[in-house]
Amino acid sequence: VDVSDAALSSNEAADGAGMLGEATSAGGLTLTRVGLTDNEATGNGGGLLLTSGSATISASVFEGNSAAASEDMIAGGGGLANHAGGEVRVEDSSFTGNITSGRGGGIASVGDGPFTVTGTTLSGNYAAEGGGLSSNADAAFTVENSTVSGNTATVAGGGAVVLDTMTFSSATVTGNSAPSGGGIEKLGDSVLFVQNTILASNEGGNCGYEPGTAAITSLGGNLDSGTS
Repeated sequence: VDVSDAALSSNEAADGAGMLGEATSAGGLTLTRVGLTDNEATGNGGGLLLTSGSATISASVFEGNSAAASEDMIAGGGGLANHAGGEVRVEDSSFTGNITSGRGGGIASVGDGPFTVTGTTLSGNYAAEGGGLSSNADAAFTVENSTVSGNTATVAGGGAVVLDTMTFSSATVTGNSAPSGGGIEKLGDSVLFVQNTILASNEGGNCGYEPGTAAITSLGGNLDSGTS
């Protein structure tokens, strides 16, 4: 399924208000230059909810979407919620001003396949946990060559909250805020790798993790302003 040069705006639904992505074909779902703006979900995925298959999202805009999510904060995804089992790739896109009362103001993934965010900006998003993004998936989540800035979480992880395995590579995480882990918060037994990444000026600390759990792993080349 291919969708390109489209605008999906001001829609309301229980889940996937802007678009419900169910791609079971071999080619999966491809979104190119798609704008999902000001959509409102009472559940998950204000802009887009992926439910099955794989997806590639390129040069697209997620702005001003909202998802109420569930009380236990399992997901949310104001901009995008991923519940699919296939590989998901987001490239050269932007997530701005998306909101959820759950996890992942910009992006929330609980899918079973690898998720990669590259060349993408997540800014000004808002959530209880993971203002910019959250991962509670059974596969690796990678953020590379991307900027996570100016996002807010009311509980933890202003830029991102990690509940499984996440890698930041050649990324910039700045100016985010949360009571704990203003930049990135690693919860429980999750795993966080950071390489060639700038972590600076995040209110609530650049990185945080729960006492008694595995420490954050630096793979080198990071620039930390010293508030972790």
